[in-house]
Amino acid sequence: MTAAPLMAPTTDLLAGNTGVEVLTGVERLRSHRGELEALAQRCHAPVTARSTWMLASVGTGSQPWAVLVRDPAGFLRAAAVLVEVESVSGGNQIVAFAGSDLGHRGAILADDRVWARRLGNALSHTLPARTTGWAIELGPLDAESPALAGFQSGCPQLVRVDVDVIPLLQRESGLDAAVDYLAPAMRRTLRKAANRLATDGRDLDLRFTRGYTEICELLPVLEACHRNRDHDRGRMSELDDDGVRSTWRNRIRELALDGLVEVSTAYIDGALAAHVVAIRDGQTYRILEGHLVTDWSRYAPGRLLEAAVVQRMLNDPSMTALDWMTSVAPESLLATNAARPMVVLRAGVGARA
Repeated sequence: MTAAPLMAPTTDLLAGNTGVEVLTGVERLRSHRGELEALAQRCHAPVTARSTWMLASVGTGSQPWAVLVRDPAGFLRAAAVLVEVESVSGGNQIVAFAGSDLGHRGAILADDRVWARRLGNALSHTLPARTTGWAIELGPLDAESPALAGFQSGCPQLVRVDVDVIPLLQRESGLDAAVDYLAPAMRRTLRKAANRLATDGRDLDLRFTRGYTEICELLPVLEACHRNRDHDRGRMSELDDDGVRSTWRNRIRELALDGLVEVSTAYIDGALAAHVVAIRDGQTYRILEGHLVTDWSRYAPGRLLEAAVVQRMLNDPSMTALDWMTSVAPESLLATNAARPMVVLRAGVGARA
């Protein structure tokens, strides 16, 4: 299916005189990237719900599709960019937000609650015509989003379910050093790591870059570090999957091209020991991933690098928070002092893989 003609989605009295357009495929969606991005920015959507992130998938998975809702003048007022993924049990397809893989947050892209309702209404009428026996899981979503209630009222099949919060580290007045945010046990870990480096005569070199060319050159070694760390823990890596790996590479490249990515690296005696990939998203510093090379675990290079990254965020007066991006157990994090409540909207049966 390519583009459906503009049509009145329902007889809902609150739907108003709107037009609904359904698009399928990355290229079709890319042709609308400008207005999708403008809408997302008006909605203050996080980077994981914006055009670059959502359209960066060129893997072998399902093609993305979108429901666009326009006002009578043709101006885009609300949109949902979606993909279909397999359930854990297999066989059933689940409709999800594009870009919400691996627990990344999505957003209801709508100018206000009324347009959010119209978007929910349009989605409710689009799904049965597109798939049979469909199930849906949209999220995680910010539980405090003003558009959430409107969207759910337009698509009453959806059930709101609370899910794990996303931890944050919010700047506090008068606390300007990373160490001020750390628990005593974490401070001891950093002191012990520094002492071991000094005792063993090791040289630690921390580097930071936002350069597109340099980031692209680092990708192979970052990928190897990511995969090897997962394997060393005795588990499969998400980057073992060709489609996920392609999406991972493409997202970092495209976000770096937009000037949003910062890669921090720790080298011990000239060898890569740890890395952090972060996204500078307005006033929020979002941690996409962080991994260490297991052979250097004695020196806790991942923790030392994370502390330097926190300090880098605190040194930038335009930044107000560090966001760990997905629901991570707080005890496994360097530091956290806040959390964002999250929900998913579900209908049908099954669960995402």
